[in-house]
Amino acid sequence: MNNPEANDNEILEKCKESLIAIASADGIIRAELSILEQDEVDRWKHVYFNQHHNCLSNYFDALLGLFDPEGQLVIINTFSKIYTDFKSSLQDYLRYQAHNLSMIKTEVQISKIVKDFFFESMDQVLILQCDINTINIKCVKLAKYIIEQFRSEFLAKKETYEMNMPIKHACIIFHIRRDYESNLIKSNFICGWKQITIESLKSLEAPLMDFLDKPLYEIINSEFFEKIVGSTKPFEKILKDELLWCLSCIKYQHSNVNYIRKTAQIMTFHEFIKKESADDNEYVNLKSLFEEFAISWNSIISHIDQYQSEELLNKPHMNLELPVIFGLVEQKNNGIYLCAILDFLIKLHNEFLDDIINIPIEECKSLNFIKNLSWNYLNSKMYFIISTVAQAQDDNFINYEWNDKILKYNQRNMGIKGNVNFIFDLQKIEMKLARKLVLDKVYFKMENNQFYLKNFSFKYELFHNSPKILFDIKKVLLQVPIPGDKILMILAFFQQSNSSIILNSSTNLVNLSDLLFLFEIMLCFIKELSIQNNNMLILDFVDQWLKLARYNIASIDILKEFSLKHIIAYYVLIEEQVANSIIHNIDDKFKIPLMQQMKDSINKAVSYNSQNQQLIPARALVLALKRFIYRFLLVNSNIENQNLNTYILDFTLDLWTDDIKQELIKKLFPTCLLVSHAYNAYTFIVNEIEGEENNESFASAYSLTARKNLIKKFKKFTS
Repeated sequence: MNNPEANDNEILEKCKESLIAIASADGIIRAELSILEQDEVDRWKHVYFNQHHNCLSNYFDALLGLFDPEGQLVIINTFSKIYTDFKSSLQDYLRYQAHNLSMIKTEVQISKIVKDFFFESMDQVLILQCDINTINIKCVKLAKYIIEQFRSEFLAKKETYEMNMPIKHACIIFHIRRDYESNLIKSNFICGWKQITIESLKSLEAPLMDFLDKPLYEIINSEFFEKIVGSTKPFEKILKDELLWCLSCIKYQHSNVNYIRKTAQIMTFHEFIKKESADDNEYVNLKSLFEEFAISWNSIISHIDQYQSEELLNKPHMNLELPVIFGLVEQKNNGIYLCAILDFLIKLHNEFLDDIINIPIEECKSLNFIKNLSWNYLNSKMYFIISTVAQAQDDNFINYEWNDKILKYNQRNMGIKGNVNFIFDLQKIEMKLARKLVLDKVYFKMENNQFYLKNFSFKYELFHNSPKILFDIKKVLLQVPIPGDKILMILAFFQQSNSSIILNSSTNLVNLSDLLFLFEIMLCFIKELSIQNNNMLILDFVDQWLKLARYNIASIDILKEFSLKHIIAYYVLIEEQVANSIIHNIDDKFKIPLMQQMKDSINKAVSYNSQNQQLIPARALVLALKRFIYRFLLVNSNIENQNLNTYILDFTLDLWTDDIKQELIKKLFPTCLLVSHAYNAYTFIVNEIEGEENNESFASAYSLTARKNLIKKFKKFTS
């Protein structure tokens, strides 16, 4: 509003109109649920539905009717795809040209298009389309700047020479998503540019506006509905084509660990088996395995009354209708029953081996074989290798079922009638039993969690339970970086697939989050099995294990040439893509705002360009914070009041890239930050980086255009 005589109320009303213009139709309808008075809501609904939001042709029709001699600069937000065909509805009455900004590669190209529009063509409207998924913010700002510069020259020429030149309008269209949060241009309102939201650029056969704010009964009984029923487009198709956006207004539960845990508490073993079975044969096999598990559970559970300090009451009878949470190792809630059973059996196993250790081998000929097999018999008298349950093989467990055939080692005097006394060869029987019960057996030790198995890791809990897993894998499985050209191929593949990768068939899509979860499973396998062959192809490794092979990733060409020596580099590439959209879902207790002192401390420690080698590179710190947030804060933990440097300076957590100078991080990383500040520290640095880039881009663009203007003036002056 450029009226210097306008009073405050007029300015306020115009500001409200501008705000209303960028709203979506469903947002205006939901305003009835706000604290505004109904009269106020009705007034602004009336304003909104008269601002020409129906389609692009409807808006341009109103725009051209304004008769503004300088023309208009307009930014349009739309939910239409960038390839939507709106041209047929414009070409009948409007001369225009439309360009996809993503297809324009250089400043020279943009400048030529804009200059030709203002000074060469007879077109009335210049349209630049931007897909927010692919566009670079610098291109948008540069295009906006160039439009403003050539428009100023055009208007100056028009005024100077008083020529009858056509009215020219420029329009930038942002193709956005309904869940999109605007960060493309920092300011919502840009001086000199009008903004409006037009949900669909193309004129709809059944405009959405005709359905809004009307009860279903009224719609069904209206002439409009009769027209729809009698048309080639039935009402069901309209619901499918035009009203599916309603689903995007529903706030869905994020796929976080608490939600997944709740699913495990509800889903039964039977439901799980059916869900995981690819065919009838697999269903039969899985059900058979469960039945063995159930028999073992039910035969042991009655012998256990207590686990640690907790008394076990209401011990469940294992069956297909119990929830799967009972089959997961967790030392709490329903998981303690399985922990109690495992603890009972493993302690029984170890106690038996303890008894064997206490037998002097010299006094028991049946154990003589241990002398030759024991790995350190002469030194420590320890007869058994110590191992974890996760690393054990089947032969390492005592799993013996009595067989009467062992009693065949006996003698009976057949010459004496009625003699039923047997003379058993106890030494042979003892030797047979010793080999069955002792040979290849190991003594089981506890994991770091003071239990024989690690807690079951739900999705997003990998680093919560094994924080140093990447560091540990690197120690036993040599890793090498992925070449730069291959990284570009991988990232292009991720972008091309639009975060969805075809796994089993063309109709079975698994997004990058699922692929990342698969890689986390692979990392667990590698660590627990101490895999050392880094030349094994990733696909070959997957094929070796049923748990992994059920994910048919062989069809992903981009994986075929990579081996286990690339597994961590590949993992962090996927992780970074997934983290971009996931880390915002963390608990609010990890989003405490930064005080100015904290921001100052960050800026003192961080370099936002590559020139200062004595400070922490901003991009490296952003990546470290992003990894920390993704790996540790998606799980509901109580670490928000701990110092952030406890984690950031722990280089065994593998948060930093390999080229970072550790001493520099230790020296400069701010000590005033808590874990609760991690998210806002991350967003603060990201914004600072973008601001620095925008300033450089703007300065570069301004400098180039200024030089061109000076050259023009110099030529004009000297000619």
